[in-house]
Amino acid sequence: MRLKDKESVIEKEPWTVIGHLLIMLPYDGNVNTDELRLERVPLWMSVKGLLLQHMHMDTVQMIALAAGEVDIVLPQIIVPRTAEGFRAKVRVLVNTPLIQGCEVNTVGERFGLTLSTTTSHQLIVQHVCVWVTIVMHATSHLR
Repeated sequence: MRLKDKESVIEKEPWTVIGHLLIMLPYDGNVNTDELRLERVPLWMSVKGLLLQHMHMDTVQMIALAAGEVDIVLPQIIVPRTAEGFRAKVRVLVNTPLIQGCEVNTVGERFGLTLSTTTSHQLIVQHVCVWVTIVMHATSHLR
């Protein structure tokens, strides 16, 4: 695999293949497969409807931190002029419910956060259990 292709694949994760999330983890031949743990899943979060004073990459990153670990915020250089707004790639915990709404302090003001699990590339909503809002949690586990 060429380095450019590898970077493109990693940048656009998570991938959906035949109705399942495809997540890539670093693997070394010396690692025991029983020790590999998937604790966080990357999801793209859309941040729209910001006030003018919040239209900055650092503020969007602070807002996205309420949902999980932030990998990247796009666009990085300019203020988005499209309806898409800012997007953040956030690694959310697999075994805890997704944050559906919370308030985040930004520059002395409260900002309501709603985590959207849709992206312009793929729809990931089918991988979130509607009953307990946990990623990759099958409804059949609720017996």
